[in-house]
Amino acid sequence: MPQDLSPAELAELVRDRYADRHGGAEHLERSAAWDIASLTLALKQVQLARSAVHDLARTSDLPITMALGADDSEEMISLEIAEDGLQRTLEALKRL
Repeated sequence: MPQDLSPAELAELVRDRYADRHGGAEHLERSAAWDIASLTLALKQVQLARSAVHDLARTSDLPITMALGADDSEEMISLEIAEDGLQRTLEALKRL
């Protein structure tokens, strides 16, 4: 999905693609509900991972491990990007 779209624009794109593939939107709500549940779980898992990496860095003794949980580390930034993408997609699906 294009990363520069707002949740509303993303929802419209999903509606259009679903209609193109399935010839209508009769099952769109059921598909969206299933995906919303899956995305919600994935989002909670990413948030838990962020918290775990942050806690690991806070409680570790070695600098290399501490660096993993720094706010500007690649690992934390990657988790933030994943969380933002999941949240944006979740918001878009709730608009369907």
